[in-house]
Amino acid sequence: MIKSIKKSLRDLLGDAYSNSLKNGALFFGELSEKEIDRLLDERIDFLPDQFLQKNMKLLEKVGTRVIPEMKNPRAGASTDAYIKASNIQEAPVGGLGTLRLGEDGKLHLISKSEHYHAPLGHNFPGYRLLERAYRLGINNATHNNTRGSITRFHETELIRTINGLDQGDHEGLNHIIQSKEDKVLNRVINMQTGSLAAEAGVKMMLARFYRLDKTYENPKYQDRIPVFFVMGDYEGGGVANYHGTIMLTQIFRDMWPELSQRIEKAGLMKVCPVNINDLDDFKNKMEVYNQ
Repeated sequence: MIKSIKKSLRDLLGDAYSNSLKNGALFFGELSEKEIDRLLDERIDFLPDQFLQKNMKLLEKVGTRVIPEMKNPRAGASTDAYIKASNIQEAPVGGLGTLRLGEDGKLHLISKSEHYHAPLGHNFPGYRLLERAYRLGINNATHNNTRGSITRFHETELIRTINGLDQGDHEGLNHIIQSKEDKVLNRVINMQTGSLAAEAGVKMMLARFYRLDKTYENPKYQDRIPVFFVMGDYEGGGVANYHGTIMLTQIFRDMWPELSQRIEKAGLMKVCPVNINDLDDFKNKMEVYNQ
């Protein structure tokens, strides 16, 4: 049994920020006060029954042509390798929930092609709140040093949740955030993709061995060689590891092998694969390198 959620922007954002949004919208004068209140306070059904029923009914048409095939689709101008791997016949011309309508006119069940970009399906009804946020003037284009109230709220909610605090426990949350103790999860680094987040983590680790620039003090482990443990493959290499999008993390996956060998030979860093689900191998390699 699926229980739908109905929320308004005010429910999610709170009164303080919602009232500021209203004042801002009134100042710019693009919306009436009545329309502003409606956009803020009207609750949206995230998963209405009609939406679910339509998805269930259309499932029987998956794999069949339901509209005419697109004529003369654009080939684009990508690399030969990327074109070879592409499947533009299934490129979307529409979508609803778990379904994607391809340029070939066929109805497809969404799966790997959507990757992590459609965790809630196509045209998720709850995203109507995003349209309302846009109309009210919530801007997405802002630099990190002016990150918005919603981002800051998400940061504290992540910290509250990961530390097992109840909603409304402001005293406990403030104590966690202000803590200077070791091994306390109380900071969020805002990155838009997994690749950038992984890169940021690698840089943080490298910063214990090398200076970022001349304004930094000598790092704690400047006389040691950083060793990165990565998930190994079944042949003892690192091919099973996440490939990343930058050269440094690609080296972790046995890409750029000659460059990797020169880096290791020069004593700049070392990449060490760890056997999959092998705790003893992990412990043994920790004893070898953690000195």
